[in-house]
Amino acid sequence: MADWIETMTGRSRGYALSISTPLFQLATEAIRVHSNATGRFQSLAQLVIERVSCAPILEDHDPEIMRDHLRLIPTKGDVQIYLSIPREDADKLVATKKELSARIGQRLTVPDAVSLILLDSIADDRTTEVLRKMAIPMS
Repeated sequence: MADWIETMTGRSRGYALSISTPLFQLATEAIRVHSNATGRFQSLAQLVIERVSCAPILEDHDPEIMRDHLRLIPTKGDVQIYLSIPREDADKLVATKKELSARIGQRLTVPDAVSLILLDSIADDRTTEVLRKMAIPMS
């Protein structure tokens, strides 16, 4: 079975992902941290949409860190999840995947890109959380 299957219906694109347990745990942690940061319950789709719609993903990270992340948290696995996002955001996800592929010098799948988006989200939300605790104003 493929590690991801893409479907298109009307104005949305769906991805059936077969991910690893560590990636599932990263996803649930990213959703939890992001929900706490925004003060609203979030979903994986909402998190992905927000991340692909903002600044470049992991812009300040060394490509080696991103490769290490993908090696340490494998993408493929037996946990089945479904991600459905509007077509325009799916196009942004694919563009992000291509950009990240070029930056790290290896071909990525959609689940790989989602994994890196989750890493970026947690890094960003945790930085904001630390700065809030230190009472440093955020712009």
